[in-house]
Amino acid sequence: MELRKQVESVMLRLRAAFAGILESVPTRNGRPHEVAELLNLDKQLVWKISRLVKTRDPVMMARHLPGPTAIRRFLDAAQLHVAPRVIDAIHAPLEDLNELIRVHAGDRATFEMLLSEWCSREPDAAVTHRREAFRGNSCIWGVQARTKLTSMFLHPSSEDGVFDIAIIAGVVDLRRLRLNLPWVIARWAVSDNDGEVRFNADREPLDPESNDPLLRRFCSKPLPQLRIVNGAPGMLEYQLAPGAIGNSGAVTCIYGNIVRRVASCYRDEHNEFNEVMAAMSTPCEVLVLDQIVHESLFGRIKPDLLVYSGLNASEQYPRGVTRVQLPVAEQVEYLGKGPAVLPTPHVPRYRELAEYVFERTGWDGSRFDVYRAEMRYPPIPSTVVMQHALRERPAGR
Repeated sequence: MELRKQVESVMLRLRAAFAGILESVPTRNGRPHEVAELLNLDKQLVWKISRLVKTRDPVMMARHLPGPTAIRRFLDAAQLHVAPRVIDAIHAPLEDLNELIRVHAGDRATFEMLLSEWCSREPDAAVTHRREAFRGNSCIWGVQARTKLTSMFLHPSSEDGVFDIAIIAGVVDLRRLRLNLPWVIARWAVSDNDGEVRFNADREPLDPESNDPLLRRFCSKPLPQLRIVNGAPGMLEYQLAPGAIGNSGAVTCIYGNIVRRVASCYRDEHNEFNEVMAAMSTPCEVLVLDQIVHESLFGRIKPDLLVYSGLNASEQYPRGVTRVQLPVAEQVEYLGKGPAVLPTPHVPRYRELAEYVFERTGWDGSRFDVYRAEMRYPPIPSTVVMQHALRERPAGR
């Protein structure tokens, strides 16, 4: 029998045994706080067991199961009020579960990692592991950020069949945890779905008074020192110079560019999808990935959220067989139209930032649909992609 079926079988038996004990505890309504009070136990422990009993997915039940010491404490207290046969019903499934853990994982922590394969669509389960990875990566790499922002504004170009983009991106409250640490906050490239660069992606700064992409009014003071260097072919790297460590050296670095005639509006031999991407290489608490698209460009769309591993990838934006997809529970949400729907506590002055983009480009912000993907503790290295299928080119165009 495959592992999942074994886990489900054991957990269904455990759920029945725990339910029998809770039902037999002589309380008025059987509520967790009443059971905890009668048994003189911590309310959190009884609540956890009660939640396990109410959970419908057997695999998720295993994630709510208390540890061996807590279970023993619960059983010792319950046996003073519950018949021995009701208590005894739990021993066999507990032994079977311990055997599963011993054979397939060796310890409880590794066993829960195995279960996460089937719980990846449960946000709480995934976020728990990603939070731990964030803390570890922050220590390993010596840097962390509160927010990573990638926001793409898409508008029809003056040339038929292609579109322009305005890009707003950066980091909020990036802290260095190590001295003399330069850090690449972004790698930037434009290509077709097959990875080839066919459009002339000349970038012009959004700020007309600047020779670099920094949006000074939205950055922290003193102004972050940003260096732009050539990376892989066709790619630019935005690199923060070393700075002070800890909160005193925290920086918010927001930059913006306009790129004209950047990509096709329609499906062709090189493009099947429109993809807006955020390359994740900095440990951060939250990723905010927005696609802000003019209503005339694609109409209302339903983008998918895809996350691809950056390990063993030969390219920044992996293609074909190198694309190893990571399971995530998060989805793209449609927020509505215009700058008014953009504010989020993760990005200070976001509405003002969007209004600046529309002022600079001359685009009518009220006609833009906003699609957002928000992910807590996104995995690194990875590429987070908001993707939707392109339409066929209308006849005669």
